[in-house]
Amino acid sequence: MQYFNRALKDSPDNADTYNRLGFSYRKLEMTEKGFAQYCRALEFNPKHRGANEYLGELFLETDQPAKAEERLKVLDKACAGGARNMLN
Repeated sequence: MQYFNRALKDSPDNADTYNRLGFSYRKLEMTEKGFAQYCRALEFNPKHRGANEYLGELFLETDQPAKAEERLKVLDKACAGGARNMLN
């Protein structure tokens, strides 16, 4: 995590770094910290595809399908042709 902290110190408004940090926390099963970092990424870039996708996955992992559906709607708008088409 030290590399993420260094990156955020240099660029504290970088949505990509918050997204990657959220992914790392999620994979370490640190759910609350994962949620916080994905939300932080979305504060800087509400249409961030990675953060929306991974946040949706985290919602599914924590049995919140309605919230995951909200992320999918955001992705539908952000992706040409719609995110749902990418799933088929």
